[in-house]
Amino acid sequence: MKKKVNPKRTLILLVLSLVLIAIAIVFYISATTNVSVSNVISHIVKTPFIFVKPSQKLVYGFIKSPQSEDAYVKDQLIIFEASGDKNAINFSWSSNLDGYLGEGEELLIYAKDLTIGEHLITLITNDDKGNTDKNTINIYVFKDSIELDPEFSITPDSLTKIVYKNQKDQQIIDIYTSIRNANNNGDIRWKVASSKKWITFTSQQGITASDITIRIDTRKLQPGEYEEKVTFTNLDTKKKKVVHVNICLLESKNDSTNDKCPNNFRIYID
Repeated sequence: MKKKVNPKRTLILLVLSLVLIAIAIVFYISATTNVSVSNVISHIVKTPFIFVKPSQKLVYGFIKSPQSEDAYVKDQLIIFEASGDKNAINFSWSSNLDGYLGEGEELLIYAKDLTIGEHLITLITNDDKGNTDKNTINIYVFKDSIELDPEFSITPDSLTKIVYKNQKDQQIIDIYTSIRNANNNGDIRWKVASSKKWITFTSQQGITASDITIRIDTRKLQPGEYEEKVTFTNLDTKKKKVVHVNICLLESKNDSTNDKCPNNFRIYID
């Protein structure tokens, strides 16, 4: 016949076990820290137990534009666009290089009005109760002309952009390009060419100083990686500058291949 378990006795034994463990811990702390047992107990008794409620965001903000890693030159207009949840009432923009930029869901600033270099752009979203949310991206601002050759200069020398096929406003990308004679000792006759139909130009030849637009049209491209060489030729010296265009086209921001395209969209010059 099984002996009936006494719940009360079991509870007493459990409490005594916990007390003995606590006493052992106190003596262990005292022995390893050279602090008296009475001081250890006093410190434990005086230390309050604090229960911290997990933090919870009460307002959310998002940076819709620009995209992280976007780059701008000279007279390009940068559109800072924010969005938030129903609690958001104010959006404040700032740069680590230029400080406070302004407030609002949409802020328009010309690249020439910003400091040249890499900017950490911060968006602070507020609600009417003082709660905030913080979002950051990196963008690049280049000077008007980057000297790549003693005489033949093309700007920009690099540009990064994420391309999402499901966002119609990103399916056609205009890259404003400046062609200059870096020595300022006369005009240079030039031409530009590409073998891909998804790359076009506002002008295919001209004389410096010139400003043209390289247009990237991704509407007929399937998601994936694409590469093309855009060749600028100095018609007087026959020297060439090759712009390597690499595109990683994704279906959406949730595309599982996003992490496979670390550069996403990059233009650079040899």
